[in-house]
Amino acid sequence: MQDKNHPKYHGQSELINSDKYLPLYNKYIAKKMVCDAGIGGEILDFGAGIGSLSIEWINLTGITPDCIEIDPELREVLSQKGLPNYSGLESLNKTYDVIFTSNVLEHIQDDTSILKQLNAYLKVGGSLLIYVPAFQIIYSDFDLKVGHYRRYNKTNLAKKLIDAGFQLKSCEFIDCIGFFAWLWLKVTGDRSTPGISAKKMMIYDKYIFPLSNIFDRCLFKYLFGKNIYFVAIKK
Repeated sequence: MQDKNHPKYHGQSELINSDKYLPLYNKYIAKKMVCDAGIGGEILDFGAGIGSLSIEWINLTGITPDCIEIDPELREVLSQKGLPNYSGLESLNKTYDVIFTSNVLEHIQDDTSILKQLNAYLKVGGSLLIYVPAFQIIYSDFDLKVGHYRRYNKTNLAKKLIDAGFQLKSCEFIDCIGFFAWLWLKVTGDRSTPGISAKKMMIYDKYIFPLSNIFDRCLFKYLFGKNIYFVAIKK
């Protein structure tokens, strides 16, 4: 598992493949966050990885987010992309209008403490946008490989946000078809080298995820999905 004493992220190849083979998926998540955040203000990407969503944020708004990333190798990538980056929240000397974080909290053992820290770096009325894996029932060897402590449900994440001093604004599931794809991965995945091939990722991005979005909008965002998306406000 990844922490400050062991900052190397063992899912680097998955980050690179996601950036390369899931452009529609990444753009969709970034657009959703920008729509909820509004255009303007100081922006922080917490757990930026290789900066996929931050680059999309720049393309959509013209605003460059600050980036937090504890892995020094990934910070080098962020620097090469021209993204200002820091190893931890303690390096920051300002507060933000918006903090967004995608597929990060599940890597942190004490996630409630991190939510409280993020609250401290938000301006009053500022937005925290969270995108995380959903449903522990589909926790797979792939989750374990990339260092996930957990997958979330609406109830447990909502409680953690409230305990951290946030007011909940909205919550929905994303990618209902992906739920079944991840369940299939759990059942059939190679336990020695779990992962998803580039070809499957491209098919998913081009055909399956757009179809999943249609089903999500019709009804399923209220019922289940591969991920949960929360918008919370600092009181």
